Amino acid sequence: MSLKSDVPAAWQLSPRYMSRLWLSSIGVTQGKPENLMDLKPETKKVNGENWSVWETERVSDKETDRYWVSCIYGHEQIWLTQPIPASSTRCKTHNF
Repeated sequence: MSLKSDVPAAWQLSPRYMSRLWLSSIGVTQGKPENLMDLKPETKKVNGENWSVWETERVSDKETDRYWVSCIYGHEQIWLTQPIPASSTRCKTHNF
């Protein structure tokens, strides 16, 4: 199977363009991100800079209570996510 393009032959992809998805935000959820349990961070000022802070101290050992951190790229096109270690009590990042 070959793919055909509707783009006229005179048009070419310029090597100048580099397809990138930039980090647009960080998110923390209680449970896996697909469960839509997004946590709202507190905004704290540290040395004159605004930080987003999430408290992540676990209240139980249930998997549904586990916290996850997500790096969100391209205005929510791609989410890279992993569980936050159980020993963690706080996550913070510069405000976006």
